[in-house]
Amino acid sequence: MPDSNVEELEFEVHSLKVSAKRWNAGAKNRAIALHGWLDNCGSFDPMAAQLTDIDIVAVDSAGHGHSDFRSPDGQYLIWAEVGEIFAIADQIGWQSFSLIGHSRGAGIAAISAGTFPERIDHLVLIEGGVPLPMEAQDVPKNLATHILDNQRLSGTKGSVFATRQKAIEARADGFTKIRVETAEILAERSLLKDGEGYRWHADPRLKTPSSLKLTHGQIDAFLGRITAATLLIEGRQGLWQNMPFRPHHIARIGNLEEALFDGGHHLHMEDSVDDCAQAIIHFFAKS
Repeated sequence: MPDSNVEELEFEVHSLKVSAKRWNAGAKNRAIALHGWLDNCGSFDPMAAQLTDIDIVAVDSAGHGHSDFRSPDGQYLIWAEVGEIFAIADQIGWQSFSLIGHSRGAGIAAISAGTFPERIDHLVLIEGGVPLPMEAQDVPKNLATHILDNQRLSGTKGSVFATRQKAIEARADGFTKIRVETAEILAERSLLKDGEGYRWHADPRLKTPSSLKLTHGQIDAFLGRITAATLLIEGRQGLWQNMPFRPHHIARIGNLEEALFDGGHHLHMEDSVDDCAQAIIHFFAKS
């Protein structure tokens, strides 16, 4: 039976169709949720049922889930999504709102909160929050790699799997390992069947490095402008605990509290769903 508390939404942002799921419409708090790289908004399914006091609009970022791919001349730059987030909030009618982001989505949430700090009430960062920085001397080589990879991947469909199960297992064994059950959740929104077999609906160009990335100084500037109360959730077996640049940059966020739970990079979908949900509930309740 469909959950009557969940609805599908669709926005048009700069001629791009952006799909989303909404839970708890009309709740006293409101938040836009942003998923990680090659995931989709279904990554918030395991937690959303517990966050009954938060009106959550979780979007499929461009190139993911049910949303459109960017045009052939478009790029998947994280700062391109900042304007799209606020355009979606404007369409909903939210002048102020909160952001909940995981991994890549957490990086986008953080720079969004630093771009228009007056519009963000709460900021929740799960296994992320600091965009991957780039040293100045690495920019030319990175741009060359981006151009070559983009040429190679443009117009391709990505890997095709003979069976649904093989596609699920491949996602579970991807760059960030997840359980088969977790991959099943993501498959509900992103796994397609066509005449050739099964393939994941994500733009292959997402696998190219960004043509440009923020420098350490630029990241500090964005994080230093955040005024929202911020909760950083990390997994003991996750990725972000060991990022060498993390402590320096996270220290730029003024009103920050941290929570560490068991689990890996997708702890909000796996080991610590309840812990993450309760931490967010308490965080919203007290600030």
